[in-house]
Amino acid sequence: MKPSFMRTGRVSDSALYRRIEFALYAQTQTIIMSHIHELIDWVVSVYIVKDGKVLLVRHKQLGMWLPIGGHVELDEDPEQALFREVEEECGLEIELIGSAKPSLNDPISKPLPTPAFIDIHKISPKHRHIVLVYVARSKSGDPKLAEKEHHDIRWFSRADLRKKEFGLLPAIIFYAESALKMDEYIEKSKEFIGR
Repeated sequence: MKPSFMRTGRVSDSALYRRIEFALYAQTQTIIMSHIHELIDWVVSVYIVKDGKVLLVRHKQLGMWLPIGGHVELDEDPEQALFREVEEECGLEIELIGSAKPSLNDPISKPLPTPAFIDIHKISPKHRHIVLVYVARSKSGDPKLAEKEHHDIRWFSRADLRKKEFGLLPAIIFYAESALKMDEYIEKSKEFIGR
């Protein structure tokens, strides 16, 4: 039987309880995801900010709010995966913030944007994801819902991130709040230097 939060769309009060409930469910079920490697896959996620809010999607298969993101396919690098996932999952035009990418005129090396964070987490007892976490700013209008993958898409304010009704995992809250802080810092820096 699926965990209660996946059946009802509601989440329990405790983030720890949800994590345990999902871990137990994952051990008894085959969660169909497009894994490239048996033990560990590389994935990208991006916290897109606009007007003091951060974009999250309610993932159909996992039944939880997550950032835009997905697997780095075998024929692409993390930067290509990042922009492909953004196009597929929300259709926004973005610019990365807080990422260093040196300009090199080198026919062999291609510099990639530096992620804001990197983490690894369990997807099942035998499979993990290494996640390259980026922060970006939206340069275009409203996001589009990818109906095959997500139940919902919405902008979260800082206060929304802490509301129990959304049941966000601690890591999602941390990265989303960090993205909002990065965006605020960049805006204040621009004001300071007069740009």
